[in-house]
Amino acid sequence: MILRRVIAHFRKQQWTTIAIDFVIVIVIVIVIVVAGVFVGIQVANWDTDRQNRALDHGYLQRLHHEVVDLIDKGADAARTSEETNRHLHEAQHFLITSDGVTPALSPQHCCAIAGSHVYARGIILPPTLGELLATGRVLLIDDETLRTSIASYAQSINDIGQLRDDIQIDRLPLARRYPELISRRAEQWDQAVCQFGEMRRRDDFRNDLTDNLNRFGAYAEDVLAEQRRLQQALHAQLDRRLNIRHESTSTPGAIK
Repeated sequence: MILRRVIAHFRKQQWTTIAIDFVIVIVIVIVIVVAGVFVGIQVANWDTDRQNRALDHGYLQRLHHEVVDLIDKGADAARTSEETNRHLHEAQHFLITSDGVTPALSPQHCCAIAGSHVYARGIILPPTLGELLATGRVLLIDDETLRTSIASYAQSINDIGQLRDDIQIDRLPLARRYPELISRRAEQWDQAVCQFGEMRRRDDFRNDLTDNLNRFGAYAEDVLAEQRRLQQALHAQLDRRLNIRHESTSTPGAIK
């Protein structure tokens, strides 16, 4: 239609009108080009958003699996550390008490004393969480609360890892310092034999036991238990974001 108008104006030599027609044509072309570019950009943005959402979901699914696995695998270590901590406190109470009422100590108490310097459990950052932070892809997560939880988790894991390292400095293997009080029948600490009566009479041993007890108590509560609390909190956030419900627990992320 416009082309026919231009041809007609040429035949009539209406130059002003022809110029106006050219301007109109140029404007139309520009509008079409701009609209095409805009639509292309929007389509590219929609595709990028779709890919980012898919990546986001994939990362969170992987992270959820890793956190659940850490919680499950850490359950036995948590129970063991709690029992060892309890046995150490009972042993200390026995060794400083002479009222004749305190129950005698058991092989479990000897095992706890002999292994009171052992802090073997690792401080673990889930691989997917480390990847998200190292690559900056944590920004793909559109849930600000979850993003904050992930960053806080990583910082807290670093802090408790440093605490564990501090606790281990100058730790004291009691069986090595007091072989006359603690002996082992095998390589494992649960085969240790303790001379409780002699321990009770030795101030130096009781002082060193107290130091080990305080260190192990910090390890059990401020390292292992804190790591599990962090895992539980992150698990709950992931459950909320992924809309996952665990029928076996009353609350999301609860430690079994």
